[in-house]
Amino acid sequence: MDETRDKSKNANYFIEYAKQFFTTLKISMFQEKEGALGFIDSFDPTMDMLVNSLKNSGYPYSVETILLLGSSLGEAFRSIFNGQWSFSERQGRWVITVQAKNGSIIELNVFRKIENRIINGMEDSILYYYQSTKSLLEKGFPD
Repeated sequence: MDETRDKSKNANYFIEYAKQFFTTLKISMFQEKEGALGFIDSFDPTMDMLVNSLKNSGYPYSVETILLLGSSLGEAFRSIFNGQWSFSERQGRWVITVQAKNGSIIELNVFRKIENRIINGMEDSILYYYQSTKSLLEKGFPD
């Protein structure tokens, strides 16, 4: 089952998955915005190594891979943009919701972004996603 689509989960479920991922990598989960920004900066090269490793070993990526990486990315975005985990009825999946300067609520589908990054490579850069999200939050959606 794709747990990122399970409405009965709660935000703590994804936070714990992120902690598990960081523990496995033997790195500390970021406690401040700067640590989260560093995580975002290093995410694309890390994804490239992971995807190549999966391809070389003959293992396709799994729902578990998406859950671990997406939860970790979600925690970084939550920290940087003061967001929260929310279930999106519109997207049918857990997302990070953040408020733009103009008051618009924006849903960041980090799990879909991870899937796209794995499939499309650098065409779906995480750093670019962060930069475009930051720009969107500064402007918000037009009325």
